[in-house]
Order: sequence, then C-alpha cells, then structure tokens
Amino acid sequence: MTYLKKIVVDTSALIQGGEILERLIKNNTLIIPSTAIDELDNQKESSDSRRAFNGRTGLRFLKAHEKEVEYVVSDIVTDLPHTYDLQNNDNRIISVALYLNASLATFDMGMKYKAISLGIECIDMGVGNYNKKDVGLLGYKTIEWDCSEKEIADKLNELAMDDTSNIFELLTNEFVILKDTSRPLFTEDGIQNDFEIQAIMQWDGNKMIPIKYKNIDNHYVGKVKPRNIQQKMLFSLMQNEDITIKLCSGGYGVGKDYCMMTNALELLSKNKYDRIVWFRNPVNVKGIAEVGFLPGDFLEKSLPYTAILDDILGENFGTEMFLKSNKLEIGNLGAVRGRTFKNSIIYLTEMQNCSTEIIQLLLSRVGEGSILVLNGDFKQIDAVQHSVSSIKETVEVLGGIGKFGWVQLDKVERSETADLARLFDMC
Repeated sequence: MTYLKKIVVDTSALIQGGEILERLIKNNTLIIPSTAIDELDNQKESSDSRRAFNGRTGLRFLKAHEKEVEYVVSDIVTDLPHTYDLQNNDNRIISVALYLNASLATFDMGMKYKAISLGIECIDMGVGNYNKKDVGLLGYKTIEWDCSEKEIADKLNELAMDDTSNIFELLTNEFVILKDTSRPLFTEDGIQNDFEIQAIMQWDGNKMIPIKYKNIDNHYVGKVKPRNIQQKMLFSLMQNEDITIKLCSGGYGVGKDYCMMTNALELLSKNKYDRIVWFRNPVNVKGIAEVGFLPGDFLEKSLPYTAILDDILGENFGTEMFLKSNKLEIGNLGAVRGRTFKNSIIYLTEMQNCSTEIIQLLLSRVGEGSILVLNGDFKQIDAVQHSVSSIKETVEVLGGIGKFGWVQLDKVERSETADLARLFDMC
C-alpha cells in the first residue's frame, strides 16, 4: 500500500483529534514519538482528573491502532537551530518531523508556529475540513510556548500592538491561557508540574480582551471568590452582560452549581433580574431504583431534587424564604411550552439528563431581559435513553455565536476526600 505522506502526531492531537486521526490513518503513515507516549503516561497518573482523562484518551487511541502506526522509540534531537532547547518536549517532537521530512499534526498553536517557521507542514486539525464544526469543548485553549524564542516574542509583540488580531484562532467568547515554558513551576517536592501564566484573555469577536471579574460579597451568600483558573473564567462569563447563554460543564465537585448560583444570586442582589427560575429533570442517579410516586403537588414532588439549592441558600429555610419572596421559582420542564420568562435567570442544572430538544425548548422561552444558564457533566448521564450528549450538541451548535459562552471546569474543589472519586475513572 502506498501512503500519501508521513505525519508525526503530537500529544495534543492524540488527546483531542481521535476522530480526525481515524480519517488520516487510512491514507497516511502516522508516526508517534516516544516523547508523546511519555507525556500521555505522565498525564494518566496525574492528580488532576482532566489531565488523567486526557492521558487515558490518547493511550486508548494508540491501543486501538497499535499495528497501524509507527513509533520512534528514541526521539531525534538533531537538526534544530541552536536556540532550541532540546530538553523541551515540543522541540523534541518537532525535531522528529524535521529529521523525517514529515508533516506535523498538533492542536498546540505555539508548537504550530515553531514548526511552520522551520518549514514543516502542519496538518489542519480544524474539524471543519470534515464537515463538522470546529468547536473545542473546553471553552478555552491553553498555549504553552517559550517566550525567550524570537518567533514567539514576535507573536506577542503583534498581539500587544494590535488587539484586533485573532492570532490564536479563537471562537467568539472563547478564552485562551498563555503559559511561558521558559518559566516552569514546581511542587514542594521539586517536581515540575506547570508553567507560569502570562495572561488569560478572551476573544470577544472583535478584539482580544484581558479576563475581568469581581469577587462576590452580598447578604445572600457572603464572600465568594474563584479558586482556580477555570473558575475565574466562569466568574467572568457569568458577569458578562453581553453573553445571554452561559454554559458550564465539568465533573463532580468542581463547583459548577456553586459558582453559577452564587453569581446568579449576586445579579439578583443588584436587581439585574427579578428572579431565578430553576429547572432540573427529576431523574434518579443511574443504578438507583425508583422509590415510587411521591405525594403532593409539583413543588412537593420536586423538593428531593432541590438539595443543591438548600446547600447554597442555607438549608430548607433559605430555599423556602426565596420561594415565598418570589425570588425563586422551581420550574416544571413538562409545562414549559407556551411560557415566556422575562427579566429572569433561567437556570438548568444537570443538563446531561435532558435531550437537546429540551434545551432548544428552554432557549425559545427566553424573554426580554432574561438569560439562560446551563450546567452539566459529560460523564454523569443518568437518563440513559439520551444517546447524544446535549452538552456537546449545544456547544457545537452555539459555539462562536456572540450571545453564547462556555467553560469546562476540571479541578475538584469540594474536598481532598471527594477528589479520590476520580481514581475509579482509572479502572
């Protein structure tokens, strides 16, 4: 069989580009550097649940295609200009492509710029080439690059001089985290675990803007501030009045509801909106048997599912107070047709248990002066009849539209004990 070209595959492509690589592998030779495998192994063992998931994703692709790809067991570290640090993993992978006269498949924008400057062809990983919308499901990109290198410094200067240049190819309202690989960060044990952040920015459709948000301090919840980078982006998203559809995804314990609800209450305290209309599809956790019909009216039947409101509003008394003051309405998804919600925060939690049709229906109910707030978890799908992820479809349909913004949270903040739940994902 004659292959069209040799393609060196970067770690980011192994993690994010499975569907694209499936197509490329049919007519090309995919070459996997040992550095990429080492990075996947390291990520698989990470205490960060998202990194661990990414590592397993890349390794699963390799396991499924172990006889179809070629491996470079000892990476080439020659033929690079003397200014390139050969201990840098990106540079080692680039050197493989340069030595083998191969193309490079990567989602890493900084790596792409370096490769192009060396005359290496970069495969367009934008899924738009395959009749599918090019939308990242995180709501942000992370660019790791060495700012001491001239090519990167030139790009930073370009951005500083012209903030209307979308050099990171972001969708409207997508964030970017800029990290400097020349400034590594270390744990207390002296193990490198990250790089220094230069900036967190967002493309608003016309220009790059620095992230901006305010900590919360009101009589409903007291003082609340974001605990990590992704929560900072979520605070910024929730406080952006131009974005009227706000989505947050993430696993258990990362703070989806806590961050979004406390911000919603802040908006109420400032009289930006009249009330919160709270929805949840009353689906039991997968594997838990139904307890039978519950007595009472709709509100009484819904109370077992409103515990998350009690946690934030101050046990049952707080929820009851908000209900009596008409600041809170427990919405009924089964009776939403024909309604129009004005001057309201329409809030849907656990959206993974709703079909895309329900999301579409709720969106069509948004009246003047209202916003739609959504959150859910890709993995916690209790309503097994929904074979398609409503989160994924919502991001793919609305991603890039000026009224829509989204962020994925990945760091468990509930407690160190709760974080141990991620270990079951590795089984």
